[in-house]
Amino acid sequence: MYIVLFVGLGVLALFAFDQIALWAERRGWIPYRKGRPGKGGVGAVIDGIESSINPAATPLTRTEEDLEDHPKT
Repeated sequence: MYIVLFVGLGVLALFAFDQIALWAERRGWIPYRKGRPGKGGVGAVIDGIESSINPAATPLTRTEEDLEDHPKT
C-alpha cells in the first residue's frame, strides 16, 4: 500500500515540477522544454574540451579569397 502511495506522490511531484518549469519558461526565466536554437551549455563545453584535446576535430572553413590565393592542387 505504501509503495502505491509513494509512486503516486512521485508522479504528482514530477507533474508539479513540470508545470512550474513550463510557467517559468513562459515568463522567460529559464529554457526548459522548447529550448533555444543552437547548442546548449553542456554541448558548448564539450566542444571546447574536444577542440583543445583534438584540434583536428575543429572544422576548418575557407573563404573564396583563400581559395583564390592558394588553389587546391
